[in-house]
Amino acid sequence: MAMLRVESYEDLTQACAQSKSEYQILCVFMQIDSLLTEPGHNDVATAYLHVLHNTNMPVRRSMTFSAVRNCADAEAPNWNLVVVGLVSNADQTLPNDQQIQSFLSDMKMRILNGFIDGFIVFDRNGDVVDVQAMVEASYDPSALN
Repeated sequence: MAMLRVESYEDLTQACAQSKSEYQILCVFMQIDSLLTEPGHNDVATAYLHVLHNTNMPVRRSMTFSAVRNCADAEAPNWNLVVVGLVSNADQTLPNDQQIQSFLSDMKMRILNGFIDGFIVFDRNGDVVDVQAMVEASYDPSALN
């Protein structure tokens, strides 16, 4: 998929649904504790994040952020950001369960190390969040399974 500009979760699912490829959407739900500006560097902030829950599903045109939020709230009601990634095989098919778990594991490690390039971050309303901050992450290891 070429670079695309999305402003909402529904924009993302619509773009995927119009593609020739089948996509699996990976979601990592997080809670942000604080956003601190570094002294003397007002343009640099540090976010303290906790991974709370993750899930994945094939992208469907009918997917809504409201449904995703409701499912996430059932597992981890305190989340306030969701980091979303898309995966597809080179032959435009959906990855298998083993590939998905590998992608999710890699995605979580990248997030925890502050590398969120290539992912889209949404708030609880399904709006895109422009994240340009250094990330110091902590996590509950049980949330990584």
